[in-house]
Amino acid sequence: MRRFFLFSLLLILLLASCAPGGNTGTCSDGICVKIRSAGAIKKKTSIPMVIKVKTDKDLPETRITLSVYPGGIIEDAADKTDVVSKKNGAVAEIAWKKNMGARQEITITQNIRFEEPGDYSVMVMIFGHNIDVRDLVVLRITNEDGIEFLADTPLPPSTQAPLITVTPGPSPTFLPTETLRPSPSPEIVEATPTTEPTDEPFSMPTIPAYP
Repeated sequence: MRRFFLFSLLLILLLASCAPGGNTGTCSDGICVKIRSAGAIKKKTSIPMVIKVKTDKDLPETRITLSVYPGGIIEDAADKTDVVSKKNGAVAEIAWKKNMGARQEITITQNIRFEEPGDYSVMVMIFGHNIDVRDLVVLRITNEDGIEFLADTPLPPSTQAPLITVTPGPSPTFLPTETLRPSPSPEIVEATPTTEPTDEPFSMPTIPAYP
């Protein structure tokens, strides 16, 4: 009972802390990164994702990576000058390499697209020189207008998920099996003790007297 109460209290505090309005992104060690959508969130439509990076120190040759999971399509970058890699697949990804100075802020806009409804994680990561700062949003793509959720927002159940209908199959038919009857027990014949033949007493022949 105590464990259930603590879990309920933790859930209430989590929901209270996830109110809309968090727009600061993620900051660590003087580096801030943020990713947000900047257009209509619709299926089969280009969705601009705006990445903002700000640093208080020099960041030479810093890798900035945008990844989308599961799948999705990353369209060609408008400016390919600093693009170092790009791929689409189970994890779609594009990466840039930037040289940033102290107190500098850059903005990158990259279009992505989704062909099917679902929930998709869109993450930006700053990596390099003992740096690992990330920001994440979840895009819920529907057949109508989609929704963007921030990283610390619990996702409500999706109404787009298809219901799994289980069709009952035919009941199995059990074939009659042969009834095994017990075989009669073998008749036990008591052994009759054998009698050994007794030797008849040996009689000596009578020898007539000599005349």
